[in-house]
Amino acid sequence: MTRQFDIILHIGTEKTGTTTLQHELLFNQQRLEESGVFYLTTPERVEARGIAAAAVGDAQPDDFLKQAGIDTCEQRQRFREATITEVHDVLDGLPSHVQTLLISSEHFHSRLRQLDQVEWVRRLFAERARRFTVVCYLRSQADLVESYYSTMLKNGEGRPLGEIADKTCEVSNHYYNYHTLLALWASVFGKDAMVPRLFNPERFEKGDVVADFLRVVGIAVTLKKPGVEGKRYNESLTPLGQGLLRAINLHRQQAEDDPDVLAQCGTFAAAVIAQFPGKGERLSKEALVRIEEEFKTVNAQVRRQWFSEEARLFPPRKRDKPNRVKLHLPVSSEQIDTISQVVELLSGSDGGPVTVLNSCADILRDLAVYYEQKNKDLAWSLMRLARRIRPQGPVIKRKFDEYERIRRHPIRRIRRWISR
Repeated sequence: MTRQFDIILHIGTEKTGTTTLQHELLFNQQRLEESGVFYLTTPERVEARGIAAAAVGDAQPDDFLKQAGIDTCEQRQRFREATITEVHDVLDGLPSHVQTLLISSEHFHSRLRQLDQVEWVRRLFAERARRFTVVCYLRSQADLVESYYSTMLKNGEGRPLGEIADKTCEVSNHYYNYHTLLALWASVFGKDAMVPRLFNPERFEKGDVVADFLRVVGIAVTLKKPGVEGKRYNESLTPLGQGLLRAINLHRQQAEDDPDVLAQCGTFAAAVIAQFPGKGERLSKEALVRIEEEFKTVNAQVRRQWFSEEARLFPPRKRDKPNRVKLHLPVSSEQIDTISQVVELLSGSDGGPVTVLNSCADILRDLAVYYEQKNKDLAWSLMRLARRIRPQGPVIKRKFDEYERIRRHPIRRIRRWISR
């Protein structure tokens, strides 16, 4: 007789703490197994990315399959067959006390958009399932597009956030339409199997999505935190980091396969990702209003069907003041060096404005003004970079000249000489 399990499918959505959850589950894989729960992953991954890739079928583009060199229909079919065999072999080898199977991949949300794709996932586990539980966290569409933007930049995107939001964040896009997402999975696994959750850390125990997830699926295991306590995975970039990376991506797209330029772009992109973590750019007030109106009816449907106890699906968000960007402090010497190197990389031979970095000029200018009473040399360095990007900016030009006069003052020059 085939062994059966209680099967928990965590399908995302993306940018709802999924990577943090998956790292913690994998780190505690042995502890979970000892308590009767097996966390199933794709080899060398923290989640079950391979299962989502196997489910997409023969035609839909998929970055996981592309990177693995699986291109033709025949190769995809062999990959699906191998996935089925590997999964069943793993389950056959589990000790008898393991009664629960846990599978997580946010790519179930982002990649599987057709009925036959979700049905394939169910068929993979159907004869092994005592029952299914499908968990899905939801966050507001505006928050999702803002959070996902940094991931897009890390994957080579060169368009600004506003353009991405305008062209992708709409009801017709399955990625943002939670009504179609939940209806699709409920049509395959049944409404009773669905456990949709609102991604609201303020409501989670200790603000922890992992603790919330374990509670709702009934896994009573205390997990250890991997690595540094409170480490964030797949973190967004600050607006300055986003502007730098976006410009690098555009430069890379224009490199025409020049190996030296591509290598430089790769090096600087990695430095920006490492050195500029933090909350990213915010949508404009106009974009927020448009998105809230776009999804008003859809979100009301989701609320009525799945969250009837809520007054509204997502609380209204405070709209930032126009053109207001939060400054991320402090600024390190490593960041200054990286900004300087990126400016040099993108500067033309004529020494003119580096217009591709124009969004960074205001941030550098505001940082310089912030530091002008605290660290005049740092303020000068930041304004000098802003001037390289936008040499004719009136405020930048005036402030740079002011800082130059201060630097050239005899007393300041003596103090700098003594401090060497």
